[in-house]
Amino acid sequence: AGRLDNIAPTLDLAQAGKLDFFPLDDDTFSAPSLMRKCLKLGGVAPAVFTIANDIAVERFLRGDLPFNRILAIIEEALGRFG
Repeated sequence: AGRLDNIAPTLDLAQAGKLDFFPLDDDTFSAPSLMRKCLKLGGVAPAVFTIANDIAVERFLRGDLPFNRILAIIEEALGRFG
């Protein structure tokens, strides 16, 4: 049982109907773009991104970090390994 149990009904994609997908706007959603760059860089960059993201999100969920700082934390961590 997780902390988000029973907040919303389970999504049944078979019942959801038609879904439309569009390319991401990298200016609006910069985290996926940054991850793609990390994947191209290779080495430890993807792991640093993932670990920094996990830590930043956990801090956000605890209330220790504002949501809009998550990406900055990831970028700071990547800068230490660049």
